[in-house]
Amino acid sequence: MPAAAPFRTLRWLPLVAGALGLAACGGGHSSPTSPAATRFEMTSEQVVLDGQVLNEQTVPMYHGSGSTRFEARLALDGAPAAGGVVYCQYDRPGGMGMHGTGVFTMYDDGTHGDRTAGDGLYCFEDDRDEYGCHGPGAGSGEYHYEFWGQHPAWGTTEHHRVTVTVR
Repeated sequence: MPAAAPFRTLRWLPLVAGALGLAACGGGHSSPTSPAATRFEMTSEQVVLDGQVLNEQTVPMYHGSGSTRFEARLALDGAPAAGGVVYCQYDRPGGMGMHGTGVFTMYDDGTHGDRTAGDGLYCFEDDRDEYGCHGPGAGSGEYHYEFWGQHPAWGTTEHHRVTVTVR
């Protein structure tokens, strides 16, 4: 049976080629070797009032006239990471009946003070003076803002803290 010998040889060819890491025509399968994303991070956390970044600053009571804007960037291997969420935990000092802690969400969807949806810059505009460190109800002391980001596919970033002192 001379015709059966080549058939037996060919049916083993894909197994041998696979074991050797070779691809035969119509035989083995190859898989992509591109590396997975490795660095999901949050950067550029800012507390901004009237265009001035207040990070680690000491400001006078009742400073500023606008709303406080909170910003942070999410990036995956240096590129904007849309589709996540950024949180900010705040801790306000006591004074004039105002003290509190809590968490608010920042957005990258063109709402809540975000100017461009999907660019990786997450924002929250505090136009009611609920979390900011200015306005008539803002007492003196240290305001702590702790930012972190999350994404369903890439996990959670490190937490970053910004302090603003009001005197």
